[in-house]
Order: sequence, then C-alpha cells, then structure tokens
Amino acid sequence: MFVNGDAWGWPQDWSTAPEMIPVHSHDGMFWGIYYLQAGNGMKFNNEKSWSTGDNFGAENEDPKGYGEYPAGGSNLKVADTGYYLVIVSCTLSADKKSVNRKVILAEPKLFLRGACAGGWADAGAGRPNDLEVAFALAADGATYEAVTAGDGDLRIYVATGVQGVDWWQSELVVRDDKIEYRGKGGDQEPRVPVTIGKTVSLDFRTNTGSIQ
Repeated sequence: MFVNGDAWGWPQDWSTAPEMIPVHSHDGMFWGIYYLQAGNGMKFNNEKSWSTGDNFGAENEDPKGYGEYPAGGSNLKVADTGYYLVIVSCTLSADKKSVNRKVILAEPKLFLRGACAGGWADAGAGRPNDLEVAFALAADGATYEAVTAGDGDLRIYVATGVQGVDWWQSELVVRDDKIEYRGKGGDQEPRVPVTIGKTVSLDFRTNTGSIQ
C-alpha cells in the first residue's frame, strides 16, 4: 500500500510516495507515521499509479482529526499540523464479493519494550506484563525520545489501538541511524543491543534515528 499527497508533492508518477508498513499477521492492514500540515490531503493505492490499482481516500474533504473513516473518492485531509499514525485496513465483505476499506488517524504512541525497558515478564499470551517505556515528543515537535531503563536488545513498537494487533506486529528498531521496520518479517536480526540510560530518538520525517 502506498500513500500520496501534499506531504510528498502529489507526484504524478508516485515516485516519492512512501510505501506503508504491513502489519504482521494481519493481511490487508498497513500503517505509517507521517508529519502533516493542517489541510494536507492524501490518497492511497496498492499500486504506484493514478490509472491502475484502486485509488481511495475519504468520503469527503472535511478536515479530519483522530478517528476512523470509511474510504471514498475524495482526498483525506487532516485538521491539524503534527504527526499522525495512519492505518489503512482492507477486509473482504461478508459475501466476499468486495473489499471494505477504512482509514484510521491516531496519535502515535511509541514504546520501548522488554529488556531495554527494564525487563521481560513471565511468558504468557501477549506478555501483558512486560515492562515498557513510553516515547515523548521532544520540544522541537519533530523527534520522539525515550531513555532505556535496562541493558538488552532494542525493541520498539507503535501501539495501533486496533483490537487483535499485538505489540510485536508493529515493531521497529534503529540501525545505522535509520529506522528499520519489521513489517511481516521475523525478529529483526542481528539484534541491536543497548545499555541503560541511552536516549533513543526517532524522526519519522526522515526515517532516521539515533541511540546516544
């Protein structure tokens, strides 16, 4: 799934349109974190094209805040400037003759998890008691930061808020100063070890990060 719009210059050939990240184990669901200006519009397509694939946006161009919106033929426009977690969900209709599409706009909520956040809990369904450290948006409004609370492998995830999506299904790490997404792959090897007290920074405008 690709996203095109004001933030990327509306290229006719979709050359600068970013590819969204597939949610692990959930076919037809994709996500991305984007910095958007108030009034910015966007559309989506499974192909980098205006003439092929299935272009869609929202049902109207009224500026939208956080929420869930049915797909439509108009540009999906955001109401305020800032970061958005954008989730696209495509599911088969009950009669399996059509595809139902919706777009979710949410506040990005990012976390360190596991050893780098202070420790893993006993194994269990979803490991609900694993320790976490929340990222906060820095004063510049462009960078998310969190400080590690333990030694171990770096594990970062974005909370989608979608029922049935587990934390590890929307993971990412920082490697060589770049944000690397897990997508539908396995554990991100080789692991990225960190020590306690390191500041992890994420800038989704440039898909870069740092560990200092």
